[in-house]
Amino acid sequence: MADKMSRRRWASLGVAPLLAQSQAPSQAPPSTEDLNIQRENLARWRQQLKQAKLPMAIEPAFQFKA
Repeated sequence: MADKMSRRRWASLGVAPLLAQSQAPSQAPPSTEDLNIQRENLARWRQQLKQAKLPMAIEPAFQFKA
Protein backbone atom coordinates (compact mmCIF):
# COMPACT_ATOMS: atom_id res chain seq x y z
CA MET A 1 0.00 0.00 0.00
CA ALA A 2 2.88 2.41 0.68
CA ASP A 3 4.08 2.38 -2.94
CA LYS A 4 0.69 3.33 -4.40
CA MET A 5 -0.01 6.93 -5.31
CA SER A 6 -3.14 8.50 -3.90
CA ARG A 7 -5.39 10.88 -5.80
CA ARG A 8 -4.22 13.73 -3.62
CA ARG A 9 -0.60 12.95 -4.41
CA TRP A 10 -1.32 12.85 -8.16
CA ALA A 11 -3.20 16.15 -7.90
CA SER A 12 -0.36 17.83 -6.02
CA LEU A 13 2.12 16.73 -8.68
CA GLY A 14 -0.08 18.11 -11.46
CA VAL A 15 -0.75 21.47 -9.83
CA ALA A 16 2.78 22.24 -8.61
CA PRO A 17 4.16 23.34 -12.02
CA LEU A 18 1.16 25.61 -12.53
CA LEU A 19 1.68 27.23 -9.16
CA ALA A 20 5.34 27.80 -9.92
CA GLN A 21 4.44 29.54 -13.19
CA SER A 22 1.87 31.79 -11.56
CA GLN A 23 4.42 33.02 -9.02
CA ALA A 24 6.88 34.13 -11.71
CA PRO A 25 7.57 37.88 -11.73
CA SER A 26 5.29 39.79 -14.08
CA GLN A 27 6.63 41.71 -17.03
CA ALA A 28 7.09 45.43 -16.82
CA PRO A 29 4.35 47.45 -18.53
CA PRO A 30 5.23 48.85 -21.94
CA SER A 31 6.60 52.36 -22.03
CA THR A 32 4.37 55.26 -23.06
CA GLU A 33 6.60 55.86 -26.08
CA ASP A 34 5.87 52.35 -27.39
CA LEU A 35 2.15 52.82 -26.79
CA ASN A 36 2.14 56.12 -28.67
CA ILE A 37 3.95 54.56 -31.62
CA GLN A 38 1.43 51.72 -31.77
CA ARG A 39 -1.50 54.15 -31.55
CA GLU A 40 -0.07 56.14 -34.46
CA ASN A 41 0.39 52.96 -36.48
CA LEU A 42 -3.18 51.89 -35.76
CA ALA A 43 -4.55 55.29 -36.82
CA ARG A 44 -2.51 55.16 -40.05
CA TRP A 45 -3.74 51.62 -40.84
CA ARG A 46 -7.35 52.67 -40.23
CA GLN A 47 -6.97 55.52 -42.70
CA GLN A 48 -5.48 53.19 -45.30
CA LEU A 49 -8.37 50.73 -44.86
CA LYS A 50 -10.95 53.51 -45.21
CA GLN A 51 -9.36 54.66 -48.47
CA ALA A 52 -9.26 51.18 -50.00
CA LYS A 53 -12.11 50.44 -52.41
CA LEU A 54 -13.31 46.92 -53.12
CA PRO A 55 -14.62 46.03 -56.56
CA MET A 56 -18.14 44.58 -56.73
CA ALA A 57 -16.74 41.20 -57.82
CA ILE A 58 -15.10 40.78 -54.40
CA GLU A 59 -18.14 41.76 -52.33
CA PRO A 60 -20.50 38.92 -51.36
CA ALA A 61 -23.64 38.45 -53.44
CA PHE A 62 -25.90 37.95 -50.42
CA GLN A 63 -27.14 39.97 -47.48
CA PHE A 64 -27.24 39.04 -43.83
CA LYS A 65 -30.68 39.37 -42.30
CA ALA A 66 -31.39 39.15 -38.60
